[in-house]
Amino acid sequence: MLQSVLLLGHNGMCIFLRYWVALGAAIYTFLVGFTTRRGRRVITAICAEMGIGQTVQAASIEITSLIEDFEQVKILRPASIHGNMALLELAIIIGLVRERSPMCLFEIGTFDGRTTLNLAEFSPDGAIVYTMDLASSFNRRIRKSSRHTDHPLHEEIGIGTQYRDRPCARKIRQLIADSTTFDFTPYHDRCDLIFVDGSHHRDAVHADSLNAWQMCQAGGIILWHDYGASYGATAALNALIRDDRRFKEVQHVRGTTLAILGKT
Repeated sequence: MLQSVLLLGHNGMCIFLRYWVALGAAIYTFLVGFTTRRGRRVITAICAEMGIGQTVQAASIEITSLIEDFEQVKILRPASIHGNMALLELAIIIGLVRERSPMCLFEIGTFDGRTTLNLAEFSPDGAIVYTMDLASSFNRRIRKSSRHTDHPLHEEIGIGTQYRDRPCARKIRQLIADSTTFDFTPYHDRCDLIFVDGSHHRDAVHADSLNAWQMCQAGGIILWHDYGASYGATAALNALIRDDRRFKEVQHVRGTTLAILGKT
């Protein structure tokens, strides 16, 4: 084995060394590390990656029952990078926007702005798309003092790069803030569509979901991403479905990691 690795050169040696470091760390984590909080988090993350620990508890709904004219959906910037949602899921959101014509939309988790772009492009003229992310969308470093900006565009490198050169960017209001500490009061009962796709930590998803409910006006909808795929998102939403009557009607869109709730 070592001879084969040496033949691969420097890159092969790096992979070889990483393998043994990872193996040693795994043995330590499962034999001793589980006694520490950090070790338990690592074990939980591994289980989540393997799809173990949380299962979808919401009732399932078919895509065809949500969107009548799904075949006519067009996607802007379909090319993906790691962290973007699947094209099917993006197409569903676009279809909902096209059919429901929301005038006030709120997205928690901008990332590179591909979803934001499509929300803005396919929403009606005069619609406003609020989108929130941390000061650095790609490395998720949380600034100690988060500042709220409410300008059409924000010059933070990385955040919203997909929509900046498009005419529909005039509809977008980029918010730079931590959603777990942000004051959402000005947006209460104003939004027609809220998309929750920020931090996937269980506590953050729980807080974002409660804020989404407050922002959503009667007749609006709330959407979540990575339900059934992310341990934290799945655990948080399952707990809300089980314990909070406001979320009992959450539905899982079959064949996707999207969940949806209509507010009556």
